[in-house]
Amino acid sequence: MGIRAHRVKKLEYADHTLFKRGAGNLGDFLEDHEETNNQINGEGGQIEFPFSVLKEALEKAEELKLDDYDIETLKAEIDTIEKEGKDDDDYIIYHLF
Repeated sequence: MGIRAHRVKKLEYADHTLFKRGAGNLGDFLEDHEETNNQINGEGGQIEFPFSVLKEALEKAEELKLDDYDIETLKAEIDTIEKEGKDDDDYIIYHLF
């Protein structure tokens, strides 16, 4: 059986940005997490990781020295994803461009 390629018909981005690459500890944590599938090359690409990684980042906010903006953005992102019915094991994808 093999892996099949499917054409993407629609790609819809969220209304906000979670983090800016290279501008803080949140992005570094998410990009470098052991469960992250990091497909960033040069200035763009994508990362994906289980929803639980976002929750872990919030739990480690003090250790990561996240500022108030990052914490509030992270809380809002988690709240939105929970309302979408995602489980901790569901992978979340972020495009960086």
